Amino acid sequence: MDAREIWIRLNAVSRLPINKAIQIARYLQSLTQLNQRLLIGCGLSEQQSHQFLRLHTNAVNDTLKWLDKNESSLLTITDSDYPYLLKQISSPPLLLFVAGNRQHLKSTQIALIGSRVATPYGSQWATYFAQELVKKKLTITSGLAQGIDGIGHRSALKSNGITIAVLGSGLEQIYPSFHRTLATQIKESGLIISEHLPMTPPLARHFPQRNRIISGLSAALLIVEAGIKSGSLITANYALQQGKELFVLPGLLGDAHFEGNHQLIKQGANLASSPEDILEYLNSSLQWLTCDGEHQQKLITEEYTTFINHEKQEAKIEQLTPEQFTPEQQQAMDVILPFLRFNKTVPIDILAQDCGLSTSELAPLLLELELIEKIAIVAGGYTRLE
Repeated sequence: MDAREIWIRLNAVSRLPINKAIQIARYLQSLTQLNQRLLIGCGLSEQQSHQFLRLHTNAVNDTLKWLDKNESSLLTITDSDYPYLLKQISSPPLLLFVAGNRQHLKSTQIALIGSRVATPYGSQWATYFAQELVKKKLTITSGLAQGIDGIGHRSALKSNGITIAVLGSGLEQIYPSFHRTLATQIKESGLIISEHLPMTPPLARHFPQRNRIISGLSAALLIVEAGIKSGSLITANYALQQGKELFVLPGLLGDAHFEGNHQLIKQGANLASSPEDILEYLNSSLQWLTCDGEHQQKLITEEYTTFINHEKQEAKIEQLTPEQFTPEQQQAMDVILPFLRFNKTVPIDILAQDCGLSTSELAPLLLELELIEKIAIVAGGYTRLE
């Protein structure tokens, strides 16, 4: 079976952990034939093996034909071009269908989102922020929706910038349909992506899931305009869970279109009064990531020592055999586990502060511990498993 078909069929399997999917994909590619017995033997349940096999052959063949187009490609989570930041979220897509220049996925992205019914105020400032951010070589990422999303995409294009559209449908089923021309324009200089098969229609349940990808790709999130029940608040929640910085435009007092903005600001989101607020954050993050490694290790060591001295009588730190784990997993356990107690939830920003790391540095270590089932992500943060 074609390797691409294996990944496509695995993507149709529910409740399949990423690390297990990777192992199964590698194993299945070594076989000359597949049947339910073999699928169950490599770790799929009976229900999961049915899901793998019952994906219609026509759907698979149509997808493979679509992928043979020059502008189209399939990215699996094991590919080197798969976006690093997206890989760090708790539920990254197993694969991405891409139309356009996939190299732009490596660019620094700002998610710009807002209401589908944009006010003149929101439209004005979405245009301004998008244009100013792309002038600084940042990529505008959004969901191709009506309103603020579309304004952000168009403004980036008008300023000769790069923009990425993440769809809640397949890439051959552009939604809303009046954005088909815009989607074509985005493909010419940027790209459009989806985790769904190309002919998948726009289903309501796909759009909240799509939002985790928008925030997952981005270094920071900018909410231009959001009502109190706006879908933008779903994306904001994903961003906070992923440890991303959240910026919100101040809205007009008494205007229901901006009640979500004001709620987020009261809850601690950054007020974005100008594009420089976002640029300053990105510059400081870059300085942290590139600062002297010895200094970072000193910070980690000091925090670790202080914690152990204070907690050693109350918390039993697991004695681990180094040979059982990769160096990355051992590092993750050494740095993070002492700061997590069983049955206690710690938000990612607090955990980052305790460990002496930025959230972007902490994320890959957390992923390592999730993969070996030492921790779990729950509502409100991370908890240590038995």
